[in-house]
Amino acid sequence: MATHVGTFFNALQKRLAITLETSRSVLEHPVSKGDSTESAWLELLRNHLPTRYSVGRGIIVDSNGDKSDVIDLIIYDRHFTPLIFNQHGEIVIAAEAVYAVFEAKQELDKGNVEYAAAKAASVRKLNRTSGSVVDVGKEVDGRKPADILAGILTTSAGWNPAFGDSFKDLITGLKGEERLDLGVIVNDGSFEISETDGSLTLVEGGNSLLHFFYKLAWRLQRIGSVPAIDYSAYLKILDTPE
Repeated sequence: MATHVGTFFNALQKRLAITLETSRSVLEHPVSKGDSTESAWLELLRNHLPTRYSVGRGIIVDSNGDKSDVIDLIIYDRHFTPLIFNQHGEIVIAAEAVYAVFEAKQELDKGNVEYAAAKAASVRKLNRTSGSVVDVGKEVDGRKPADILAGILTTSAGWNPAFGDSFKDLITGLKGEERLDLGVIVNDGSFEISETDGSLTLVEGGNSLLHFFYKLAWRLQRIGSVPAIDYSAYLKILDTPE
């Protein structure tokens, strides 16, 4: 009898839940817990997203010399866009390369949602260039960069119920650069904010990881390729005295 695709994701979800819960119960230092949580999510996304997407932790910079906060998980392009810096697992990425950013936390609660929203805003405020490209021998003007996705990945809920009115009021109240598009609580549920009308969709229950992953993959697919970086804009930084 054929195995349903959900069986594989259920097994993956159980493994991730065990890893996250073990880190939470065994590791005493909050920094160690945070590092372990980030590593688990990094491994999941690196191993299961299409290879066109790279995943890492670091800082995002733009051609004006501005930078984001440190971001737990950055989904970014390596096919068209070079890394600016890469050492000991810490990366610096040009804003043009970024598809999505996520914060990985132990709990989904007010403080962590607001924290993730501020991190998202620190990325979305950055300038992104869009250089021309050559297609079939002809130069084509650059296109407008797509919106950067943002979200939060958690192990458990700080609210009871997890997706009650307090959560709904907070998540739907985040607008503009602070918007969180996607999120998940392992074993409890996932959420999505519509890209068209800002409405909230909740999926509660044991298939949270499956729903989150496919929603993320679908939203990334809709973005398509990142814009071509305008290297001349970044070269100007080199000519600007510090």
